Amino acid sequence: MIIGAIERELSVCFFREYKKLKGYKYSCMKKLLIFCLLFAQHIVAQDTINVSGIVFYDLNGDSIKQVNEPAVFNYILKDNISGTYAITNSMGFYEIRVINDSIIIAPGNLASYQSINASTYKNILIVSNTGVLKDSMNLNIPISCSGTCHHLRVDMTTSVLKKCDTNNIVKINFSNQGCKNVIGASIKVEIDTNIIDSILYPFTFVQNIDQLYFNIGNVNPFSQGSIELKVRVKCNVISGISNCLRATITPYSTCKPPTNYDNSNLSLKTTCKNDTIIATVSNLSGFDMNEPSKIVIYEDIIVQLSDTATIKNNQSKVYKYRMSPNSTATILLAQNINHPAQPILIQHNELCALKTNLKTNSIVNNFSRYDDKSEYVEVCGIINEALAEIQKSVIPSGFTINHYTPRDAKFSYRFDFKNLSNDTIKKILILDTLDASLDIQSFIPINASHPYSIRIINNNILEFKFENLVLLDSIKAPNGFTGYVQFYIVPRNLPAKNTLISNKYAIVFDNKTPKVSNAVINIMNDTVFVKSGNNQISRIYIDLKLFPNPASTLVFLELENEIESGSIRIIDMNGKVLLEKTKITGNKIQLNIEKLIPGNYILQVLDKNKYYFNKSLVIQ
Repeated sequence: MIIGAIERELSVCFFREYKKLKGYKYSCMKKLLIFCLLFAQHIVAQDTINVSGIVFYDLNGDSIKQVNEPAVFNYILKDNISGTYAITNSMGFYEIRVINDSIIIAPGNLASYQSINASTYKNILIVSNTGVLKDSMNLNIPISCSGTCHHLRVDMTTSVLKKCDTNNIVKINFSNQGCKNVIGASIKVEIDTNIIDSILYPFTFVQNIDQLYFNIGNVNPFSQGSIELKVRVKCNVISGISNCLRATITPYSTCKPPTNYDNSNLSLKTTCKNDTIIATVSNLSGFDMNEPSKIVIYEDIIVQLSDTATIKNNQSKVYKYRMSPNSTATILLAQNINHPAQPILIQHNELCALKTNLKTNSIVNNFSRYDDKSEYVEVCGIINEALAEIQKSVIPSGFTINHYTPRDAKFSYRFDFKNLSNDTIKKILILDTLDASLDIQSFIPINASHPYSIRIINNNILEFKFENLVLLDSIKAPNGFTGYVQFYIVPRNLPAKNTLISNKYAIVFDNKTPKVSNAVINIMNDTVFVKSGNNQISRIYIDLKLFPNPASTLVFLELENEIESGSIRIIDMNGKVLLEKTKITGNKIQLNIEKLIPGNYILQVLDKNKYYFNKSLVIQ
């Protein structure tokens, strides 16, 4: 009882004092508080219930764990009484420790196509009626699928890429989170051969210019595997530019509900002519597009061109934009919201307008990677990027110095660390206190440089533990003294505008004094930017007022900012312009639509021939 009370008080004390110290210089008091937290979390409480077991795929439906029934990994469980979370490891094992006499275990991140097989396990209740609390071991939880389907997932991470180095490691994890065996699975990895000139892999793969194909064969239900390759970055690559790797696993999931996907597939190719970016959008899928796609071209973080087009099979459309010196072109192509892998394509070009021998302002990681589908992942990094001894990063990092980030963004957090001591590091402990706006139930571990275990503490603290580690110093291992760990997480619900999400972590090397990383912040907003005048930036908010909607005769628009020389278009779902009004100024606009037939349309606002602003409009 006493030790448990001490643990609770120390934890409360730490968080209260830590909030006061945020933003201040690292001090002995802060070190002491972090140490107290670390100490408190590892005290063995005497008045707790220890509930543990294995979450498994109940292949035969008898609710009893059999030897041949696979474990379910990265599965989150919750005690509905205390709010305590636990996550299963690679063996499906979980453990929840609570300081009260009752516990109700319920599913956390159960997929829509999965269910707990036995009704008695839907809410597992353990109550101590005698006053003597005892451990409940081997409380196994059976999982089944509502339908026989497969659901492949792929994740990828890379080390910091260095020029002329054959030790640039790319790790790719894959798994089947469905209940059906996959036969003949394969992974396609896209590389930039302008940057990477050789690939080392211990097994056979097929290369077609900038695409690598790995045959991974059969993938059983709830099984996982990985491939690791080394890439060599060309010696003449300009330092500071980015490199993006993309991976797609097939066949696509059969667990997803049917959609209205038209089977079309667009490709996006960018080339340069002097300082002009040329973006070519092609449809070679064999199927016509039923709905228009949208293309947006950014100069750094400023929208410069936007258009919509319905591209039929065997057709292409070309866009050109002349870049300012040393700026980065980013091209976003939204092809089909129901595309099974890549609803949005994104490409960057940092060389068209580069006038120096060093790129110093890459903005690639300001953007989301748009890899929400489980079958697709994209990772970008900066060539020869210098990292501190411990460093935290997030993608997307957001726009401008305020780090404005779309409210529906998914965060990819990464912790990098180095061994700058003179000794080999054998143990590392990382504690990450999640911002209150982040949803622990959406947490997904991705990859790490070394084997680790993970635990969820106090409902919002992630503990990454590297044990039996051999992390040599920079003298003994100039290419092997670094490490990292990475995970996905999304905000809880849809954050309100201007919500600040901040994150940092504490790290302990071999039980020495804890160190605190830098903080990364994101301000959730719907702000985009357009260029107006001579390099001046004005803001337009996505949630302009459009009313009434649905409408029949008149619609009214009220913009956040005034426009100087704009136009309005109403287009149908095939991209045809049905109504256009030009020479618009101000921020309050009226439009007569009574000549249009009832249906679904897209309303676009164009300001000075540089930026389209889209809203759905229903005419009845």
